[in-house]
Amino acid sequence: MAALLQTLKETGIRIGEAYQLKWQDIDLEHNTVSINHPEKGSLPRILKISDKLKGMINNLYKDTEAPFSRNVTKHGLRVTFDQMRNRTATRLNNPRFKQIHFHTFRHWKATTMYHKLRDSTIIRHTLGHKSAVMTDRYIHIVETLYHDDSDEYICKTASNIKEATTLIEQGFQYVTDIENLKIFRKRK
Repeated sequence: MAALLQTLKETGIRIGEAYQLKWQDIDLEHNTVSINHPEKGSLPRILKISDKLKGMINNLYKDTEAPFSRNVTKHGLRVTFDQMRNRTATRLNNPRFKQIHFHTFRHWKATTMYHKLRDSTIIRHTLGHKSAVMTDRYIHIVETLYHDDSDEYICKTASNIKEATTLIEQGFQYVTDIENLKIFRKRK
């Protein structure tokens, strides 16, 4: 269950798309997951995964052709998740946990990405939406929550690969080239 939830969190895919993943859709060498069976008319896509998720997936049983459907139905995954979520809500005395569903991870991914990048095209690609109208349903949450959040950035330059790598590792995003320098930025 932990690997499944981490997959939903990092990729923003739907539970049905995760359930349909096959081992050949997961490229652990390049840290990618290919969504070859998208749901609801979405587009196929290839998404990056972290080393943490790579390790979690690598530890799953490989005796079936699909990593998340081993001896369980999609409905069975939901029931197991609901039971775990409800136990956690009771143990922590926090009923808000009961509001979390598999699709919550998709909303979280889209919302946090848009808050960080402010680029709806990247969000649309990540979620596999054919239309920007669908993506806008996720974006309005950020605009409502952070309407007074300024668009202020810290800017830095890099003149070589080592400097650029350091900036990317610090969370900076490449913007453009000017006078043989690479310009990077990140939100304050």
